[in-house]
This record gives sequence, structure tokens and C-alpha cells, in this order.
Amino acid sequence: MNHTLGFHFPGGTAHLLSGMLIGLAAHGLHGQAVVTFDDADATWLVARTFPQGSIQDPDFAGTTTSTYFYDGDTLIDGSLWQRMHALPTWGNAQEPHYLGATRQAGNIVLFSDTLGNVDTLYNFALEVGDTMRFGVPGSDFMDSLRVDSIGQILIQGVAHKVFHFSLSTVYFTLESYLSDTWIEGIGSIHGPLAPRSMGDLEDWFPFTFPDSTRLTCYSQAGAVLWQHGGYPACITNIQLATNELDHAPLRAYPNPSNGYLSVESPLGGKFTISLRDVLGRVALHEDGSGPSQQLDLRALPCGPYLLMMQHATGIGYQARILLQ
Repeated sequence: MNHTLGFHFPGGTAHLLSGMLIGLAAHGLHGQAVVTFDDADATWLVARTFPQGSIQDPDFAGTTTSTYFYDGDTLIDGSLWQRMHALPTWGNAQEPHYLGATRQAGNIVLFSDTLGNVDTLYNFALEVGDTMRFGVPGSDFMDSLRVDSIGQILIQGVAHKVFHFSLSTVYFTLESYLSDTWIEGIGSIHGPLAPRSMGDLEDWFPFTFPDSTRLTCYSQAGAVLWQHGGYPACITNIQLATNELDHAPLRAYPNPSNGYLSVESPLGGKFTISLRDVLGRVALHEDGSGPSQQLDLRALPCGPYLLMMQHATGIGYQARILLQ
């Protein structure tokens, strides 16, 4: 059975990290009911990571978290729809951005964009073997993701289905680097509106470092019902721009590194060094002193990292490194 969605494909392409383990956490909280996507008290926290930035590539690098939430409702054809907004948890953004309205009717979640176009966002009645069709606006091209398995987790003591969409082995089609996981009533682990954005669903691509978009927490009325096991907190903001690196006095070499890294201290004296992966997790933490420190990173997975040095004086420095 095929289910067609009219997805919007944004300019540019964002790539998601592959092979990531998903922590499905459940918390016993008030109420004993199946979560519904259009619950007025629902809040999604979504972290987006841009790890490919470097001195040679002036793109922004870091992890930033945005909040998706409902604020008010509206009537569409006599039915009540919830108005979804987004607001960054970093920077100086003051006003939430209106994204559209949602309504859940049975197992179907509908979405109405800012122009009033209505389409299916989720179908929580899918079965193993069903596919979700992805259409490219302005073309006849279609591709799909297949439901590979359906599991379940307990949320507030109630079983909720977890849909795992398979990753195709056919290269250079949408299926070759798209995959997804849905939680009944919560939506995609890439974010509540991820099915509308091809860039949010991408999990792998063979030619470049991936970006990632991940749901870190889902809550209702301030109570966390689900938290991603790969994030230390619901809100993770690590920001670093290339122009900061151009003038940074912290030197780390060789970069890229094959497992050993020399880090020069701009000030000397005592300091601490930490290394964080693209999810903001601490991969290494060491104390040091003097003009430099030698790091053995051979036990760490390959990929981009954020290196941070904090001096006893309180002055800190950071640099991006690539372990290969």
C-alpha cells in the first residue's frame, strides 16, 4: 500500500548522521492516554547540528536547538486546528515563527501550511511493508520509504507504536540516504514537521560530512514524556563560526588527525581540555599544564569534534577538528 505525501524540498541539502542509536525513554507521568499529535500542550525540542564547517568551508558550525509548540487554534472547514510555531532557544529571537496548523483525525495527522494547502503529515495506521511516497513539487518524480518494522514503547504507561522505515541499498535515489523513525502521536525523531522537509530526513550520503536534525525531547505541559538517549539535555547549543576560528589562538595539529593531536596552549599554565562530538557529548576530558598537550584519540570514532580549552584564569578557546 502506498501513501502519498506532498513534501517540500528546501534549497540546499542537509545530511544526517547514520548509524545513530535512538534512546526511547518513557516516564510515568500524569494521565493514562495515548499521545495525540495535536495536543495543545505539546512541545518538541529539535537540535540541528552543522558539523562540516571549517576554515576552508565558511558555513556555520555547531548545534542549536529550537522549540516547536502550539499557540492558539483556528477553524478550518468547521474543524479545530492547532497553530504550530517555532522559536530558537539561542540568539536574540523574540517572536515565534508561525509554521502552519495541524489536526489529528483518528490515525491521520493533517497539516495546513501558511498558504492554506492541506496534506497528510503522518499516518499512524501504517503496517509493515507499507510505503510513504515522497513527491517533489513541480515534477513527476516520486520515491518512497518502506516500513521495515513496528515496535512499541510505553509512554505514561500506555503502549505507543514505533515505526521504523528501512534504508534502501539502492544508491543515488531518495531511498539510498533517507530513513526515519516515527513514534505514535509524537511524530518523527527528526522533528514534528520532518516529513515535509527532505533535508530533515536524510541520514547518509557518501561524499560529504552529514548534518543532523534530531528530536531531543517531547513534553506536554512542561513534563518530559520522551527524551533522546543520545543527548545529555533537551536543549543543546554549541555555536562556533568560522571567523572565530580565523583569529583563534588555539592551535591543534595535525588537523585532520589520524588519532594523535597536539594542542598548544596560548597562555601556558594550568588548563582543562575537552572534546565534544556533534551531539554535544563529552568524548574526552583532560587536565594539563605548560605550553602544549598531546592527546591520544585513537579510541574515538572518526568524525568532526569541537575542541575546547579552559584556562585556570577563566579564559577559554575552541577549535574544530576532524578525526579520520
